[in-house]
Amino acid sequence: MKTTTGPEEKQLSLFDIVPEKSPEASAIKGSVFSDPAFASNKSLPIHRWVPWIAGFSSDFVKQALRTYLNGEGPVLDPFAGVGTTLVEAVLSGYNAIGFEINPYAAMACRVKLEASCVDRNILKTEILKLGYFYRDKFSSGFVPKTMPPEGFRTRADFYSPKVLYKVLIIQDFIATIQDHSIKDIFMLVFAATMVSYSNYSYEPSLARRVSSGKQEIIDFPVFDIFTAKLTEILQDITWFQTKIIDDKVSGLMIYEYQSR
Repeated sequence: MKTTTGPEEKQLSLFDIVPEKSPEASAIKGSVFSDPAFASNKSLPIHRWVPWIAGFSSDFVKQALRTYLNGEGPVLDPFAGVGTTLVEAVLSGYNAIGFEINPYAAMACRVKLEASCVDRNILKTEILKLGYFYRDKFSSGFVPKTMPPEGFRTRADFYSPKVLYKVLIIQDFIATIQDHSIKDIFMLVFAATMVSYSNYSYEPSLARRVSSGKQEIIDFPVFDIFTAKLTEILQDITWFQTKIIDDKVSGLMIYEYQSR
């Protein structure tokens, strides 16, 4: 049965035109469209964890939630990406439900949302253990057990031999982590940083550095970049948990398509 509403109860579409002089229009111009490249996400807690070219700004999400939702209710994102909508929904006190077909994006989205319940002490301990492990293995001529994944082929070496050695030591450590939520954070950090010390770059699509006039990377402080990102994530998790500590956080569901 279809229920009709009177003129005063008409539900606005998210993309309905708002009168130019209305308060809503002023708010939108001040937040949603003032950052067309969505650069602000790159410096915001949680949102800055992974680069994602197909994303949109957290300001857009916050504006939409404030304008079109009243009180309690679920927020559904059928194309969740790396979780901008769902993170902002949770921070605003809403139930968050997302669907995502891209396995990497789904993982990033899930890890962000699980930040609300990560044991920070375990994360701190694993970061310290990584330091001991890396320095010991790097200085002893250790032969990593991890190998580059089968089927991963590029026109030129993705990493130089020196960089690859450092990467594989870190991968060996990640394999020792028992807590799955912590392990996922380490894996996400690698995914978020792996291109920055490779012989490829986004221009804007992935291409060889030399093709855009940049020198290949012979060596790089991989450990420093990796631990700096981990420290940033730890700070963000502390902020996130403090932010929602007095709010009721409802169930968070990310549906990841599994092909057969």
